[in-house]
Amino acid sequence: VDHCGHRYGPLHIEMKRKLNQMDDVIRNISLLFNQSNSSSLLIVIGDHGMTQQGDHGGDELNEIETAMFIYTNKPNYFSLSQKNEKTVSQIDLVPTLSFCCLINLLNVDH
Repeated sequence: VDHCGHRYGPLHIEMKRKLNQMDDVIRNISLLFNQSNSSSLLIVIGDHGMTQQGDHGGDELNEIETAMFIYTNKPNYFSLSQKNEKTVSQIDLVPTLSFCCLINLLNVDH
C-alpha cells in the first residue's frame, strides 16, 4: 500500500485495486480466525496517511491520520458497535496492548 501510494497517490485506480487486495487478505484472515477454536485478535494499523500527491512526513491532517481496524473471533469481546469511529493516539497503542497482554514495559529501554 505504501509503495502504491507513493507511486500513484491515494485517488488513483491502482490504489483502489491495492486496497481491495488488502481487504481480501484481511477477510481471509478473519475467516481463518472464525474457523479456529482459539481466541484470536487482529489489529491492522497504518503508520501514516498521505497527501494527494502520495507524500507524507508533514503535519497536515491527511498525513498524520490513519485507520485502525481491530477484529476478534470472540463475540462480545468488545462492547462497541459494529462501526465505532473515534480518534486514538498512536502513542497509546503499545502501552494499551502490553497492559491487555499482561506485559510489563516499565523500565524497558527502547
